[in-house]
Amino acid sequence: MIHLKTARRASYAEDQRLAPCSARPAISAAALIVLAAFTGPAQVAIRQPHSRPDNLRELAFTLRDHARPGDAVLYVPAGNWMCTLPYPDWVARLDT
Repeated sequence: MIHLKTARRASYAEDQRLAPCSARPAISAAALIVLAAFTGPAQVAIRQPHSRPDNLRELAFTLRDHARPGDAVLYVPAGNWMCTLPYPDWVARLDT
């Protein structure tokens, strides 16, 4: 009889430990929904064509059409080379 009571207590203790774990997916999903609700509109806004002051596509096409041997690219500030990542071919022919 003692073993049965001990087993019931152990089973109840395991149920109590598992209960918070079963709520974790729901809490994670709720947190993700709240995060998306607050940040979603800002993410959409910064990806609109008019959200950037520079037009890298137009710059790439202009350089492709008008670049001559010996032309160079000057990055201002010096670490601003990441703007060339979307169109790597337009700087491949130029001195950097």
